Amino acid sequence: MPKYTIPDLFVPGFNEIASLNDEKLEAILLAIESLKIGDGPEFLSSVLKEAKILNGIDVYEISITIFSIINLIFDDEIDDVESLLDDLILSYKDHATGRKKLQLDKLKINLFSLLSNRSKLNLTIKALKLGVEFEKTFSKSRIFTDIRVVFGPDIKNDKQSALLIHNLQLEYKKNGSDKKLFMTMDSDDLRNLKIQIERALEKETSLRATNNISFIDINL
Repeated sequence: MPKYTIPDLFVPGFNEIASLNDEKLEAILLAIESLKIGDGPEFLSSVLKEAKILNGIDVYEISITIFSIINLIFDDEIDDVESLLDDLILSYKDHATGRKKLQLDKLKINLFSLLSNRSKLNLTIKALKLGVEFEKTFSKSRIFTDIRVVFGPDIKNDKQSALLIHNLQLEYKKNGSDKKLFMTMDSDDLRNLKIQIERALEKETSLRATNNISFIDINL
């Protein structure tokens, strides 16, 4: 019985990798080589889509499968990659049907080739994990602006007073779960927030000018 099993989510990726010929495999290897540290599966998929030779292949499935295996290698500190691939292929047999069962040797060769030059991808996985090693990580934000009328005694009076209210919605992850936070802000709050953001960007620009540090930009 294999130590590792392949989740159904990644079976399509294994199917695609098993069917790659040498020319298409080489195109994917060149795309991986062109990646920078921090380029993730979505970015790899976008690069692969530009290669005409890969038309008709689900490059997204291939991308997420490659990164999932590298993530497994990183998490479990696996040194013997060949034994891992043997284990994964044994698990894949349970999913393979028809012609796919005849491509197991080709699958192993292709997987081994795709993982042979994974140093950048290893560092990307490490950077991603370091980037989320916090209880709360930002996802996205929106600001909704409302008018709240403050009615006087005569509600039919055409001249009424009103407040402009800005509602900031923050979406974030807490221990892997999606959360939302809402807070009311006025114009002064927005201006102060803008100042803080601009100051943070200035700090980043200054730090990036440091010649002895190579900064990683995450492109999922």
